[in-house]
Amino acid sequence: MILKLTAIAWLLSLAACVTPPPKQYVGELMTSPPEFPLGKYVHAVDVDVPGRGNWQMQGVAQITESGINLVGLSPMGTTVFKIVDDYSAESAQVTVYQPELKSYEGKLLEFYMQLRPHLAGRKIMNAAAVPPDWKVQYFTNKKAETLPPTLAVRSPHFSIAVEVEQYEP
Repeated sequence: MILKLTAIAWLLSLAACVTPPPKQYVGELMTSPPEFPLGKYVHAVDVDVPGRGNWQMQGVAQITESGINLVGLSPMGTTVFKIVDDYSAESAQVTVYQPELKSYEGKLLEFYMQLRPHLAGRKIMNAAAVPPDWKVQYFTNKKAETLPPTLAVRSPHFSIAVEVEQYEP
């Protein structure tokens, strides 16, 4: 059950509720979306699902000229899923490593593809529109000015804050 909840939380983290992101992640609201620089990101993810709970987890993303590789980690640091996104392809490839969570691959891909334009910036064309009930915002990173911003996504069903903890160009 905990693994399923963790997987659902990660699924939602790629896509975030009517409540604002957690205070510890929120810096100053940015007025325009940033361009995420190429490099390796280690990020903390805070997911809140009203009536179901709140989860914290980590992920690692590598953004290159040609695509994005994203790994979702369990609280124990093991790989829960991996997304490989080649910008030249129409869609990303998702692999879920825990058999009991395989049924969530499609939902994970759907959430990722909705956020793909925000991560890839101008590097992709024909991006899917973010659902109208999602509000995507960026906040300055409170840990250090040199770190990329916090990404917050809110919908009536969940809220997510993804804060970059480490960045290597």
